Amino acid sequence: MSAKQFDPIRIIQAFVNEGVNFVLIGAWSLEAQGIVLPAPTQDVDFTPAVDPQNLERVSSALRRLNAKVRADGDAHVFSHNGESLGRARVWNLTCEWGDFDLAMAPAGFETGFESLRSNAVLISRPSDDGEVSFFAASVADVITSKTSAGRAKDIEVLPTVRQQARKKGLIE
Repeated sequence: MSAKQFDPIRIIQAFVNEGVNFVLIGAWSLEAQGIVLPAPTQDVDFTPAVDPQNLERVSSALRRLNAKVRADGDAHVFSHNGESLGRARVWNLTCEWGDFDLAMAPAGFETGFESLRSNAVLISRPSDDGEVSFFAASVADVITSKTSAGRAKDIEVLPTVRQQARKKGLIE
């Protein structure tokens, strides 16, 4: 894959413009809430609502982004609609603005969007369209998910995340 200028706001804006109901998860969700990670993330992760109408809107956003499947260092064109997107638990994707993932049910949250949305935080950022607003998973929920996933790279940063989150009053 060619080098991309990572621009998560442009990716998020495509989802917002299509009316997708989603919660931003993962490291970029933490960064959007002021948590400084040892190494900045180079992708953005979404958990969309999985109802058929919303998954059709996700499919529209993917077309808007000209998204491709990311696999083994390559990008592959793929056909999709809401139904086909809903058949997988995770999609690893890429577009002109960088890499992004769709996680229908991230670790620790088997009901996905429904369970994450209740604690999500509304974030607003400047964008090409003026301002974009979106929901990001709470820091506590991101910690729960990263702990449940148990990946070494996540476990390694969790003490830093917890320390900063406590100082900011985001967790106890």
